[in-house]
Amino acid sequence: MSALQYDISDKTPHSTSYKARVDRVSPKQRREDANAFLACFLGISLGNSKFNPPKISAILNWISRRSRNCTVLVGDSIHRITLELSQGLHPDDAYERAIHMGNDFVEKLNPLFASYNDKLNFRFLKCSEVQEWPSYKNHYDQLCNLVNNDRRLLASLETFSASYHKRRNITPKDVAYRCLVDRSIDYFIEEFAIFACLKERGLSVFIYPGTFGTLTEIVNGEHPKAPQALRNLTIISLKFA
Repeated sequence: MSALQYDISDKTPHSTSYKARVDRVSPKQRREDANAFLACFLGISLGNSKFNPPKISAILNWISRRSRNCTVLVGDSIHRITLELSQGLHPDDAYERAIHMGNDFVEKLNPLFASYNDKLNFRFLKCSEVQEWPSYKNHYDQLCNLVNNDRRLLASLETFSASYHKRRNITPKDVAYRCLVDRSIDYFIEEFAIFACLKERGLSVFIYPGTFGTLTEIVNGEHPKAPQALRNLTIISLKFA
C-alpha cells in the first residue's frame, strides 16, 4: 500500500473547496509582510490532513496572489521521529518509512503543484537534503547547546511537547512520558536548524497552516539567545474556511 493515498484525479487545476486565510502573523509588526513577499517556504507535515489536495490548492491560491516564488519544504527525515513516537517503529525503520513518504508525496502531488506554474515558481526541497548542508550541523549544534543551557527555552519546548502528547492521552504519569517529551524536543531542534538554514539562503517568510509555540516565541523576541536566523523569520499561519 502506498504511504500516501492522495487522489487528485477529480480536481481540476486551481479548483478547491477551501479558502486559505491568514490566522496570524508573527511577529505582529510584520503583518504587512503577509500582503506581498518575494519568496517563501511552505512547510509540509507528512501524514497531516491539512495537506490533502483541496487544502494544498487553497494554500497555493493564497500564495500565488502574493508571491511568485515558493520553496516547498517536505518534512521527510524529521517525520521519522513522529513515526517512532506514534507507531513505535525502530529508528532505522522509521527513517526509511519517512523518506519513502516524502518521495511519495512529491511524486503524487507534483502534478497539483505544477498546475500552478503559470502563477507560481516552486521547487520541492526535502528536510533530508537540508540536513546534508554544512550549515545545518552548525545550527543544530548551536541549538543543542542553547537548549542545554537556556532553562527558559527548554521549559517552552517541554510545554509545547507535553501539549502534543496530552492530545494523545499521554500524561506525566505514564512511564514513557519523559522519553517521549525528550524525543519531541529533538524533533523541534532539528526542525529549527533546518529553518535557520533556509533563512540564511534568503527565505525569511515561513508559511504553514497552523501555529507554532516555541518558534512563535522566538520570532516575537522572547528568547534573545536563539539564533538570529530564527529570530528574523516571519511566520504566516493560515487557516481554512
